[in-house]
Amino acid sequence: MSFEALWLVLVSALFHASRDYLIKRASSKLLFLAWYRLCALLILLPIFLWRLSLPLPAESWIWLVVRSALDAAYIYTLAGAYEAGDLSLVYPIARSAPVFVLLWSTLVWRQPLPAFGIVGILIVAFGAYVLQLRGLSARDLAAPVRAVVRNRAIRLGWITALLVAANSLIDDRIVETIDPLVYLYIFVGISSLLYVPYLLRRGWSPIRAEWQAHWKRILPAAILGASGYLLALMAFRIEHVGYVTAVRQASIIFGVLLGTLLLREPYRRVRLVGSLVMFAGMILIFVFG
Repeated sequence: MSFEALWLVLVSALFHASRDYLIKRASSKLLFLAWYRLCALLILLPIFLWRLSLPLPAESWIWLVVRSALDAAYIYTLAGAYEAGDLSLVYPIARSAPVFVLLWSTLVWRQPLPAFGIVGILIVAFGAYVLQLRGLSARDLAAPVRAVVRNRAIRLGWITALLVAANSLIDDRIVETIDPLVYLYIFVGISSLLYVPYLLRRGWSPIRAEWQAHWKRILPAAILGASGYLLALMAFRIEHVGYVTAVRQASIIFGVLLGTLLLREPYRRVRLVGSLVMFAGMILIFVFG
């Protein structure tokens, strides 16, 4: 991987983890996400108009619609996961997209599953298991398996990971035909049209209250979210999607550190070890698998 792509991806990973740290601190995660995205659209509007070149390829619009629908679903699952669980627990699981990208290429694209890919999947699964351990009793050792079904935060975290994997596959395909910033702006705008009407049905009062309570965090989140994603899209144009996606998973380590050090979430050492194991598995999946 080139040095230019490496620093783009690492900064993107740090920005992404910092954004989720701010989301976790919100009183209503879903409303916070809606506000931060609206602010990001306003911040990027001048650049979007400057970079926009019409007409866009017809194929791009098909992928934009699909990407927007997946993005709207991602907003709901991510917000729900953070409402129910810790940042240092949910974030690493939600960023396990490489596992699903590899499974997609094997099951749908019929590409052979390499040995290192199998090992990588097993390592990621083991890291996710370690991440949830609370002790070494028989009950504690069985808890992570039961949590996949019974724990809402973990269940939504895995669904979020699946959506992130699908989004990464679409991103890699579409940035070859459309400017990354234009692409980002359009699909965020369309996805907003899908979930904002639902939020408005709750009434304006809680929406206004979220802004008044957290605007000093919403604005930085908008800057971090938009710029972090743009850096990742730029890296996709320089390096193979596998390398970019793998290195970007360094964000799980940042997420665990932010959760345990700043939010004072429990099980610091166990979750850090689990996140490091998961990151190692993802590296194997995309670099060697």
